[in-house]
Amino acid sequence: MRMKTCSIILITMIMIGTGFYTAATTNKTHVEIIEISKNFPSPTIEYKNNRYIISLKETNNNLDGIPFFSETFEFPLGTKIKSIKCTYNPFVETVLPEKISTIRNPIPPVYNPYKPNEKYNTNKDTYTSIGCSVYNIKKHAGINREGKETLFLTIELYPIQYENNILRNTNYIHLKIE
Repeated sequence: MRMKTCSIILITMIMIGTGFYTAATTNKTHVEIIEISKNFPSPTIEYKNNRYIISLKETNNNLDGIPFFSETFEFPLGTKIKSIKCTYNPFVETVLPEKISTIRNPIPPVYNPYKPNEKYNTNKDTYTSIGCSVYNIKKHAGINREGKETLFLTIELYPIQYENNILRNTNYIHLKIE
């Protein structure tokens, strides 16, 4: 009888000890810090094919519109972002003689048979919303190449901003994510 009681107490102690060990190891967090520091040269502004083209080294110059820098990181699913800090140099302004085209061939307005005399007005929000922030962060969950559940964190840096024929650019952006 004594042996049975001792073995029950021993098994209970082992289970409690295992529970404490599991709780202690799952509460440990690993803090990873991502820091991106980018130096950007002055943008190149060219007039080609009846439109202004803005180019900037270290960015996505192969696309139309305002250049930006993008990088994607992978983390285990369940990762949390604690803080984001962004610093950058002051913006320098350049005045353009006319508006830029954000795409190669603007899409014509749809003809409305009920309002044939309606004129198409430029959407002011399109031009005032380009580059409102210096950075943007996008989070997506999915499966990576190894087949693991992953959090994909895409960081976009906007060294150029545009509004009403004024082009603003900065030569340095530093982003720190915890």
